[in-house]
Amino acid sequence: MPEGKLPPSLKQFLDQLRQQPPEHIRKLVLELPRHLRAQLPAQLRAAKKTAQPPAPKPKHAGGNLPKLTKDEIDLLQAAYSAAQAKEKRKRSIVFQDLRQLLPKAKRGISDRTLRRYLK
Repeated sequence: MPEGKLPPSLKQFLDQLRQQPPEHIRKLVLELPRHLRAQLPAQLRAAKKTAQPPAPKPKHAGGNLPKLTKDEIDLLQAAYSAAQAKEKRKRSIVFQDLRQLLPKAKRGISDRTLRRYLK
């Protein structure tokens, strides 16, 4: 359908479309009533189909923040390996010694948390 024979509302839409940046095309096309969308030129219909969907929202990361930093984990793993190589001792006793390597604020870390980091 030539542009000269288009209904006034579709002409207004096409004029508005020419003034907008490309990312607004999809929004404007979707706001059109269905009977006017069918009268759009073929290239605009194709642009509507190939328009990029909006970026997905970032997902909320659940769970607690890590208790130890990467450097602290590396230090504890090296000390744990060295302690186990010297002599066999109960894990809880070794963990008491390892806690002394941590800053005072982190010495209250549980045995379970240490086990998780020292696998």
